[in-house]
Amino acid sequence: MNKLRKAAQWAFIAVVGLVVLMAGLGYTMEPNHVATRQALYARTPDEVWDVITRFDQAPGWRTDVDAVEIESGDPIRFVEIGPQGPLPLEVVEQDRPHRLVLMTSDADMPFTGSWTFELQPTDGGTRLTLTERGTIDNPLFRFMARLFMDPAATATTYLVDLGHHLGEEVTPQPPRS
Repeated sequence: MNKLRKAAQWAFIAVVGLVVLMAGLGYTMEPNHVATRQALYARTPDEVWDVITRFDQAPGWRTDVDAVEIESGDPIRFVEIGPQGPLPLEVVEQDRPHRLVLMTSDADMPFTGSWTFELQPTDGGTRLTLTERGTIDNPLFRFMARLFMDPAATATTYLVDLGHHLGEEVTPQPPRS
């Protein structure tokens, strides 16, 4: 029994040590990130704008949103509910059909950030550029996010889902410099 107890103590110490190491490494990492992706759609900026600003209809076409609860109209506040839990958002800027900025509206979340949608007319359609600016304050969460998550995954999923909704196959790319 003493050997089992000693092994359990060492396992506990090892787990605590690993968590402290991960948090320490996370503390040395930059808390902010910026990820930008863009895609082309064979629709006018107004048509694309109409889809991306009908937040209550997002569960019908976004694979990462199960439901949306509209909370208020001025400013527009809503909660996206998906596999990761609720994400409270607020529209902080909109210039139809050129620019839309959403920002997290709960400072107590494990991350905060904004999503900027920029629509530019192109020959035969619209270029939608989506930029996520995020901050992860908790060093342990920051370490885990850097290790296991692609910072551009949200933007990529959004742009692909939008393409499917519009009946198009798109391949999101980083913007050209």
